[in-house]
Amino acid sequence: MTNLLLWLEETPFSVWVREWPSILGFPFILFLHTLGLAMLAGVSVAVDLWLLRATVFGDGTGMTGLIRTMWLGFGINTVSGVALLAAYPAKALTNPVFYAKMGLVVLG
Repeated sequence: MTNLLLWLEETPFSVWVREWPSILGFPFILFLHTLGLAMLAGVSVAVDLWLLRATVFGDGTGMTGLIRTMWLGFGINTVSGVALLAAYPAKALTNPVFYAKMGLVVLG
């Protein structure tokens, strides 16, 4: 398992994410991950408030756009999360906190 993680850490993509001197490397991917999380969590709060309003006032109009935005945020988080994982696979995949985090994401 360690050999696989070390090999993955030395792939060109992993090295690019980790060591690219431009802002388009690790910092931009981290920004995208944060943006996706904000889209997902922020719109989730809006959906919750919308559902509360619909329950109290009986107005259950559609919220398709909000749900699409949540899925877009989830997609951005998935792609950027895989890129961040590729940058430091040995560090992340040997940390039990990472597995707890992933378990909570799946549970959520």
